[in-house]
Amino acid sequence: MSDLQHAADAEALPPPHHEQRDVTLRLLVMLLGGALLGVVCLALLAAWMFPRTATVGIRPQALVAPTQPALQSSPRIDMAALRHQQRDWLNSAGWVDKAHGVAHIPVARAMHDIVAGGLPGWTR
Repeated sequence: MSDLQHAADAEALPPPHHEQRDVTLRLLVMLLGGALLGVVCLALLAAWMFPRTATVGIRPQALVAPTQPALQSSPRIDMAALRHQQRDWLNSAGWVDKAHGVAHIPVARAMHDIVAGGLPGWTR
């Protein structure tokens, strides 16, 4: 194409321009009003669906402070005592529920009995 043809095509196009209109105040007021109306409607809907939630957290009397501290004073000693108690129970024999004939035996003896006699219904 020649320069002459480019010049002719450029003259045929309308001059470039920008949009003259801006967002109107009416549109902004309508959008903000709609958002505000939506928030109010959602608040009313929530109050209608959950009427007691506004009063659930209110307590009529003051809370009473605990008389003893909730924390352990010596957790390592408490854990050692618990493990000692559990070890003694695992290595002893006694009744769990005498009325129903349920007893416990030492773990070592239970393992020996299973090895010697097997489990009922268990094939080797």
